[in-house]
Amino acid sequence: MASLSNGDMSEIDGKPCLGGLADIKPPVQTALFLIPPKTTDDMMQDCADAGIQKVWFRRKLRHDEHSSNTMSFCKEHKVSVISGFCPLMFLPDTESFHRFHGFLLKLFGKYPR
Repeated sequence: MASLSNGDMSEIDGKPCLGGLADIKPPVQTALFLIPPKTTDDMMQDCADAGIQKVWFRRKLRHDEHSSNTMSFCKEHKVSVISGFCPLMFLPDTESFHRFHGFLLKLFGKYPR
């Protein structure tokens, strides 16, 4: 493992570590947040700096909402938001429970576009 002079890691187990989303090549178009909502405010500027225009906030519980600051930031910067849906229900080869959940949302007109 090599480290940078400021103490940040440049790699872990031979895999490069990057300082932010803008450092990823090719550029990232969409971000999936699997972090607690209270930490998304800090990540939104990183998304804006990287030119990300779509974010997906995965919530664990219904009451686990993202802050009004995060949602305002997204609106101001024209960032499209998907919030609260499990990413697994959109994958073609996922378990039947997740596919069934997606089917129910389609059936009741709640499937995101």
